Amino acid sequence: TLKLSLARAYRVPTFNDLYWPERDGAAGNPDLAPESAYEANLSYELKADRLSYVACLYLRYSRDVILWQPDAGGTWRPTNYGAALYPGLEQGLRAELGSGWSIAANYSFLRSTALSGGLSLADDKRLPMTPVHTLNATLARGGERLDWSATARYVGLRYLKLANTASLPAYFTLDLAAKWRASARYAPYVAVDNLFGEEYEVVEGYPMPGTRVRVGIELTLK
Repeated sequence: TLKLSLARAYRVPTFNDLYWPERDGAAGNPDLAPESAYEANLSYELKADRLSYVACLYLRYSRDVILWQPDAGGTWRPTNYGAALYPGLEQGLRAELGSGWSIAANYSFLRSTALSGGLSLADDKRLPMTPVHTLNATLARGGERLDWSATARYVGLRYLKLANTASLPAYFTLDLAAKWRASARYAPYVAVDNLFGEEYEVVEGYPMPGTRVRVGIELTLK
């Protein structure tokens, strides 16, 4: 299946964008306007008995982009920055491999480009906190009693400011999970998050947990 779509959309500011309390070096902005955008998508979808694949090539032009940046006093505050261009490609794959095995993966390529504040396409400046590459993949097996899965995630480098000098490095994590269906109602499970103890930050200054083990029981009420 081949599809082409054209759209016009807007995104309203979040509650935090508007009303984050002014403390700890950050503050909201109640005067924010919604973002508006124009987008074109060309997508290809393939479906077979045990395989599905989709690829979407898109181009989005946004105005009044809501962007958190430090002001003259050093306080991080959202403003309607201006215009930005978002060309990208998203791909997704799911395959049933037989004997309960399956694999699912998705990859995103996004080369955001700032177009305001005296910047143009030639300056090639990325929008803050928008990685170019993002990849997720899960290998799983479902059995009569035991299900397990391994999920890998990669997030590329993210710039902190429009100057594109300081950045948060790329990171890779691997999560494992297993669930045993002891009965129709009870299913104990164990999960290991961030198996290799990757040291990374989603938000600057807030390190994410290292290796973590979770144990629990799912109870189905009928």
